[in-house]
Amino acid sequence: MVQAIGGGLIFHFYKRKVSGLLRGGLLVIPGLILIGTTFAFALNRSTKVTAKLSEVFFVLSNYFAVALQVFFIVLACYSVGLWCIDKVKMELQPISKTAVSISSGIMIIVMIAFILGIFKGLYWFTLGPILLACIALNYKKTFQFFKHLCVDTLKPSKQLGFLGVFSFLMLLFIIQLNLLQNISPFPKGWDSLSLYVKLPTIINDYHGLVRGYQPYNWSLLMSFGLILFDSVETVLALSFLGGILSLLGLYAIGKDVLKIDQNYILLGLLIFYLIPSVAFQSFLEQKVDLGLLYIVLTLIILLFHWIKDRNTKIKKDENAFTKFNLQAWKNPYLITMGLLTGFAFGIKLTTLFTYFCIICVMWFIEFGFIGFIGSSLLCCFAILIIRLDDMSGMREYHLSANYLQWILLLIGSSTFVYFFLKSKKGFFRSMRFSVVYSVFFVLMTLPWITKNYIDSDMKLSFRYLLNGKTNEPAAGLNYMKRTYQKHLQNKEGNSDK
Repeated sequence: MVQAIGGGLIFHFYKRKVSGLLRGGLLVIPGLILIGTTFAFALNRSTKVTAKLSEVFFVLSNYFAVALQVFFIVLACYSVGLWCIDKVKMELQPISKTAVSISSGIMIIVMIAFILGIFKGLYWFTLGPILLACIALNYKKTFQFFKHLCVDTLKPSKQLGFLGVFSFLMLLFIIQLNLLQNISPFPKGWDSLSLYVKLPTIINDYHGLVRGYQPYNWSLLMSFGLILFDSVETVLALSFLGGILSLLGLYAIGKDVLKIDQNYILLGLLIFYLIPSVAFQSFLEQKVDLGLLYIVLTLIILLFHWIKDRNTKIKKDENAFTKFNLQAWKNPYLITMGLLTGFAFGIKLTTLFTYFCIICVMWFIEFGFIGFIGSSLLCCFAILIIRLDDMSGMREYHLSANYLQWILLLIGSSTFVYFFLKSKKGFFRSMRFSVVYSVFFVLMTLPWITKNYIDSDMKLSFRYLLNGKTNEPAAGLNYMKRTYQKHLQNKEGNSDK
């Protein structure tokens, strides 16, 4: 707090003199000094033992090592992601471009690791050269990014004031403290121990994909910490990384999309990072939700840019995206949105709601509120007809679901007939956008669906396709009910004998 207030006041009164001295890497040094002091004070207070200088340096060296390892992985993701974005000529603002580049790079590298995992090829001598090749692929721009981030003089915005500097310094210090909490030989939370950190450990042991489980893209990324560096601390830090990247995504939305004052953006980021659910997953319970949030935020960035690109092209040509050509299929925003949504679905299955929301937005911008309602009803019909509500084992207790799904289909289809009669161009345009987006979404989910289909001994069950089948016994309500009924039948049969 003192550091943040002091830094804010110094910047406020000596802005011109201080601005020329600020360099990206230097901002980390005061935080590290405070972290070392905090560690020594905490050790002295909790154990009544005075911390030695060598112990403080040991903690800081371990801290630096984990930070550099995570930065190496992020740099590789940024490099290959930026290369792909430049190839498809996607026009984005600098901050948004960085956010989308990293998320696209994570998707590409994780899918490469998925392919290696199929053949039990996840070793440091296979994965390490791939990451180095990703950096070398776009080495010039990657070096510029590194130089700008760590060496170049920072150029603060003219609107930046005390509030923004205070929020930024507080945020930086909290991030450093949270990372320090992740420098641990084992996770502290139950979910981490039982699933999210257990999976990377099993992946490292098998050097490949693990049988069963829901898709685990982010856990596959987290396994890089053990595969490359044999470090549980790096595994935990890669889970923690999702929160940092989410801050980048929120900053990009505030600055490039919503055009909010920079001071308020930084204050909003500080408030967001102090939310209990975010803070809890940043230093105590290492899960994949913050990584999922980051991918969803990049989807929002791409969605806004796609809407802008769509409206610009329709103004130039009213028949845009209505003819039978590849114009809609060549849209880089739409394709990347579909691929990233499929990748996010491979992190957590709740992304399916994000997919439905984006579909609804596509119809909303063409037909307004009625378009949103009609597409929402059809999405709800899809959820019920493919029995997504059965994942909890409670579908048989939803007494009206079988009737409700057909009512939703009838009302939703009626609205689509109305859209067709109102504007055939708008209807076909929205339909093409939805199909293109859905095709690339499904394309990215196919690897996990295929894996789970094989794991479940070729059983064509929606639950098995999403969750896979492990060697562990089932634990659903229906399974327990059937087991109990068999137990009663056996008991009655034995009594008759």
